[in-house]
Formats: sequence, C-alpha cells, structure tokens
Amino acid sequence: MLSSSVTVLQHYRITVGRWLAANLVTLSAEIERFMIPSRTTEALARWKSEGKRLGRPKGSLARQTKLTGKEDLIREYLEKGISQTVIAKLLDVNRLTLRHFIASRKLSYVT
Repeated sequence: MLSSSVTVLQHYRITVGRWLAANLVTLSAEIERFMIPSRTTEALARWKSEGKRLGRPKGSLARQTKLTGKEDLIREYLEKGISQTVIAKLLDVNRLTLRHFIASRKLSYVT
C-alpha cells in the first residue's frame, strides 16, 4: 500500500494536500507570468488606437532634476571659470549630468 505522505526532513512531512497546494500556487504564478506580456501589448494597442501619447513630449524638459534650483549657482561657478568637472564634484552629481543640464538650460556654452 502507498503512503499518502513522504518524509523530506526529520519532523517534516509533505502530504498530498501540501504537495497539491504548492504545485497549484506554482502553476498560477507560471500562468500569470505568461499573461503579463499579452496584457501589456493589448493595453498599448488600445492606448494607441485612442490617440493617447506615452511618455514625456519630445523636446520638453524634465520638471525636477538633481540640479533644479541651482541654476544661479552653476552660472556663478561658470563665470568664475571653474571647470565643469569641479562644479559637478561640488554639487555631487556626475559630470555628464551637469553638462546635459547646462546645455538643456542654455546656461553656458558646453565645451
């Protein structure tokens, strides 16, 4: 006669009910993972057919950046001849972040 449970570790038994419950949870997770891309594709197609635009409009600036509100300070540093690398270190941002901010806000010529 077959036993309805299997001992995996000492004092821990996997019964048929536990095994079935674990496999059902796994199966539902697999099905959900399979369905996510199709739902996303359908939603994007629906938005496109409704004429909705996704994302930030081309050419517009981000509303808030790490450097927002520091334009006067950056302009002052640039007028004093401080290099962009040093300014970036003073403001604790990446050099390229500062260069992009200066160019997009037309604070100075990017060199």
